[in-house]
Amino acid sequence: MTLRESLFLVLLSVILLNLSLPPFDVGFLRYFALVPILLFIAKTEDHVSIVRRGILLWLATFLFSLWQGTDIL
Repeated sequence: MTLRESLFLVLLSVILLNLSLPPFDVGFLRYFALVPILLFIAKTEDHVSIVRRGILLWLATFLFSLWQGTDIL
């Protein structure tokens, strides 16, 4: 899997996850938000790459929720 494909899947997952949080609150998207990241994990054999993209997913979701002023805890 190329870097571009893996970043696209992580970004898609971040977008879907953040759309499921307030103020958008499209709750059913949270079930589909994990599909792109699970596809990435299934296609990648490098464990370091999986951890790096997981950290990127967490950081992007956290920063977006801070920007929106959403309390996700």
